[in-house]
Amino acid sequence: MRAKKILKKMGISNPEKLDFKQKESLVKSVSQKIADRFETYGIKYENIYMKLINTDMYLSDIKSGTPKANYIYKNSSLYIDRSIDISENNEDILRECICKVQEVRNKKNKIHKLGLCRFNESKIAGVAFNEAGMQYVLSLLLDKKEEKVNAYGVMINSISIQYPALTNIIRQMTFIAGENYLVQSIINSTDDFKKSFIDKCNETSYYSIMKNTDLMYEAKKRITNIDRKILFDRKVKEESKAKLREKVNKYSKSIRFSYTKIQKELCQCYFNKKIGIANTIDKLEFIREEISSYKKLIAISCEEEDNFFDKYSLDCYYKIERKIEKINKENSMLMSDKKGFSKAIIKIKKLFTSSNAEYEDNK
Repeated sequence: MRAKKILKKMGISNPEKLDFKQKESLVKSVSQKIADRFETYGIKYENIYMKLINTDMYLSDIKSGTPKANYIYKNSSLYIDRSIDISENNEDILRECICKVQEVRNKKNKIHKLGLCRFNESKIAGVAFNEAGMQYVLSLLLDKKEEKVNAYGVMINSISIQYPALTNIIRQMTFIAGENYLVQSIINSTDDFKKSFIDKCNETSYYSIMKNTDLMYEAKKRITNIDRKILFDRKVKEESKAKLREKVNKYSKSIRFSYTKIQKELCQCYFNKKIGIANTIDKLEFIREEISSYKKLIAISCEEEDNFFDKYSLDCYYKIERKIEKINKENSMLMSDKKGFSKAIIKIKKLFTSSNAEYEDNK
């Protein structure tokens, strides 16, 4: 009964179950698409296939404004709009199939994990991480290119118009933790991404960023709901619309504040730690190149005080140069000591040789 209410609320009607041949063809196509792209990351065709082939799938009528494919967790079923050609790798279908694949349930059949999202009795954590990670994985599957998006007063390089700030944050975290770990964690619901990020940065930053991105996600949802109310609710008067727009502005500012704060924390916790432990010139030179590459991910804010990276990168370059100079100096002293030691050994050998010669002469 609960599932029927959810379907009605979402505008999904007249479901007709796919026959096995149709479903098998769809499952094979999706499984092959994902496995081919991520085979080197340890994603297996058979694992995806087995999870999807055991999922009920329906062709349905889905109202305008609702995604054309929806996986309903309540009854573990996938609903696809009749207008979609299921023989093609449609983005909505790919996304909802991944939602099914990443689902992990406990013994009570309650959802325990969804990619980077974790459920417990009192709360859900990591919703934003999982949403942004899903968008990132889809961009890899569909070869999407990054575009500059003006959002919340910030120019962001992003692969998502819907979640530009969140996907940019996950992109920066992926630069740090590794793309292979993100893909594994999104599709197989592992902790690889979290462990790698914590190893490269620290645990406090991971959970702090998770908490703040979840707040950003909630603010984004509220903006979307208010925008819909302003545009489509005829009962809302102009005076009320002005107040609603003020709320949108408030939420937008909160997203920009959280985003710029997270962006700053990310690069500082990563590069400060990495420069601190680097002990060779090659490693330090590599970090210098990384900083240059990382700059391409950094967004530019309309608030000048938020634009910190240029100054921060210069500080990092200075620290790198100082460490390189120190290493060169230590190497120079070591070489000098080695030369002095070698000369001392030669002198001792000469003394020892001449002493032996005198001893032979006096025999």
